[in-house]
Amino acid sequence: MTRGLSAARSIQQREPDIGLILAPLSTNKVFEVGTYSGDFEDLYPGIYPGYQWTYDISQPFGETNPLYQVTVVIVGTTGKRKTSQTSASVLMYSQQPPSNFRRLGR
Repeated sequence: MTRGLSAARSIQQREPDIGLILAPLSTNKVFEVGTYSGDFEDLYPGIYPGYQWTYDISQPFGETNPLYQVTVVIVGTTGKRKTSQTSASVLMYSQQPPSNFRRLGR
């Protein structure tokens, strides 16, 4: 029984979730357009070795729209030389209007 449980644990794959990157971004009030990258050692040391993340922030609806698109990609090695890739895109709202935003009537 112990060997069976040990074998089951050894083949379990722990992959990071996209939410680990998106959660801190959800508290941002201002977004900077650009591409950012890193690994999980900075955020979660020792938990997800071999995984890197990249996210890209863009304004798909123009500079005067407060919606930003965030595309996250996580790439890493799972098991023996298998590469895993997970990606997602979400829209996030910026509470601060862009610098070129003009209110009507002013």
